[in-house]
Amino acid sequence: MRLWLKAAKKNSDQALSLKANFSWTLVGNVIYAASQWGLVIIVAKFGDPALVGQFALAMALTSPIVIFSNLQLRTVQVTDQLDSYRFVEYLGLRIVTTVIALMAIIIVALFGDYSAETSMVILFVGLAKCFEAISDIYYGLQQQRERMDRIAKSLIIRGISSVVVMFFAMWLTGSVIVGTGLMALLWFILLITYDRMSTKFLIFAENQSKFARKVNIYKVMNQYWSLILLSLPLGIVASLTSLNLNVPRYFIESSLGESELGVFSALAYLMVVQATVVAALGHATLPRMSAYAHDRNLSQFTRILMIDLGIAVGLGVAGFVVSLLFGRDLISFFYQPEYVDFIDVFLILMFASIISNLASVFNFAMLALRYYKVQLPLFLFVLLVVIGTSFYFIPTYGLIGAALTRVSSLVFQLAGSGIVVFYGIRKISKESKSML
Repeated sequence: MRLWLKAAKKNSDQALSLKANFSWTLVGNVIYAASQWGLVIIVAKFGDPALVGQFALAMALTSPIVIFSNLQLRTVQVTDQLDSYRFVEYLGLRIVTTVIALMAIIIVALFGDYSAETSMVILFVGLAKCFEAISDIYYGLQQQRERMDRIAKSLIIRGISSVVVMFFAMWLTGSVIVGTGLMALLWFILLITYDRMSTKFLIFAENQSKFARKVNIYKVMNQYWSLILLSLPLGIVASLTSLNLNVPRYFIESSLGESELGVFSALAYLMVVQATVVAALGHATLPRMSAYAHDRNLSQFTRILMIDLGIAVGLGVAGFVVSLLFGRDLISFFYQPEYVDFIDVFLILMFASIISNLASVFNFAMLALRYYKVQLPLFLFVLLVVIGTSFYFIPTYGLIGAALTRVSSLVFQLAGSGIVVFYGIRKISKESKSML
């Protein structure tokens, strides 16, 4: 038994190749993205656009809260090349912030001007996202050790099981409340079983003297405070990013209603599928890019960056061309016939995917360079652009205006992040030459 544990521990700590990590990340994230899209399709097929809008509103309200509370600790964890903080410190802080996020979601659901059914959906979606947030810290340790296979398997289980329970809930009851409630329960079970156990040996593989030493409350609190100060700008940036995505949906729900919000959210999910693939690429390459940036290995850093950009552009252009040729057929196949009337909105969103893919790659490059604070003014400016364009375009042009808002915000995000990354590359180049 001891020999088996020793062998399992050793095997679990062995990093996979970059190709294997990308393959696992791509498969896991594509299946998970398809599953999340599947949830929207199921609600759209068994219900009306108002139910889709109800589900989309719950996602739009809970996402910024949970994302801000996450403080992007996983990114700090993955790029922590010096192991400045222990896993238990990341996990402890994440649990505290997640509890605070859940309390905020409860306040929004209970005291917002929503129907009882919508409030219940908000609560269950928020609860599911809180369980996912804690799983995310386990993912962080696995990603840092370059074991993306374990993350991918968790995402596959999470995605497929969610689709199954939502399908049966909508088929048997027609209730989004039942579906989201069962989804939250499944994500909790996944957290305490697979996610926790698959990380067990990686935790043991850390320097065990760190765990054996006596706990000093003052030092623990000091570490937490230091970690909060480091990650807080990233948490604000993540929240701003989520708001950039969701502010147009708030305007749609307020100006046009839940049915229009349901249509827009359903069409936008095809854009999310592409974004998930690019995110998979970014997560797979982030540990390597972070290491190359830390070691001032400019050639390898730029090589991975150019590969990522090439894949992002190719994916975006391919998606736009397919949408031009088969957009109506795709919409009518996945949704109800009335969604086809919004083909122009769909095409604008798919064009926005090209810009979004590039912006996402540059964002991962900024994280690898550990340029955290500079992102705050950048994404704050983008949010101001989103609010301004939403205020003008959506009441005037409806859903087309919402799609144009998305394009305009992404253009500014791409320009800003590109400038920051090229500045970082130039800085590394100068530092490398000075060491020669």
